[in-house]
Amino acid sequence: MKKRVLICVAHPDDETIGCGGAIAHHVKNKDKVYCIYMTNGVGARHSNTKDNLIYQRKKNSLLASKILGFKWLLDCCVNFPDNRMDKVSLLDVVKIIEKAKKKIIPHIIYTHNPHDLNVDHKIVAEATLTAFRPQAKEVWEKILAFEIPSSTDFAYFKKNKSFQPNFFLDN
Repeated sequence: MKKRVLICVAHPDDETIGCGGAIAHHVKNKDKVYCIYMTNGVGARHSNTKDNLIYQRKKNSLLASKILGFKWLLDCCVNFPDNRMDKVSLLDVVKIIEKAKKKIIPHIIYTHNPHDLNVDHKIVAEATLTAFRPQAKEVWEKILAFEIPSSTDFAYFKKNKSFQPNFFLDN
């Protein structure tokens, strides 16, 4: 049976960095892969060239989706404040993810490691787990966390919180 896969990320590029290989695996197996993001990924930095960088990142994310073969659910992608998602109500983030959930009814969900150092990654992970809490008539089979090497690795400072992968795909 072909699967529907939803990838919930904080920033456009996290899907490719964090689980690009998994995306390629699912696409190769004819699964339908969809992604959503919560921030533009550059708003907290580079204030003098921000608009150009936001445009470039969006352009690159669309190119990555064509190369890897996934689809952005652009009506579920939002522009919460980059690196300041701790100022956004968790419920607001959950509602966006639930909108995507209702739209595609995924079997497999990927998101950030909830112990990631990046605040946006942590919040997206928590909101994803909340949106997919067990309820009647659910069809999802598994939720998988991925790492972003530049920020997940630093969780080793948190006792027993380092990323320890236990699920592997063989392309």
